[in-house]
Amino acid sequence: MESDLPPLHGATYDSLTAEIKGNGEKFDLGRRLAGYGRRPLTILGAEKGLGAEARTVAADAQGANPNARLMVWPTDHSFSDKRIALADALVRFLSGVAPTIR
Repeated sequence: MESDLPPLHGATYDSLTAEIKGNGEKFDLGRRLAGYGRRPLTILGAEKGLGAEARTVAADAQGANPNARLMVWPTDHSFSDKRIALADALVRFLSGVAPTIR
């Protein structure tokens, strides 16, 4: 299957894979989220996508921030049947952390 997007200049599968493998700490999402401390954080995952990874990352984040929230929904990676609910969750999260604009 051919992609409709051009590659990043000079990037190849091998070069990107090597960068990730060679910089494990840099690409460790759970570790990076734990570094957010007690900032508001909600992690949304898709059960049919990366649900297990979302749970792992959330556990790391919750180690530093017990208020970090995790939601894993019974849907696919693109949230194709939950997009309105996804938008609603985002708006609710933002309304809880951002001042009301009037």
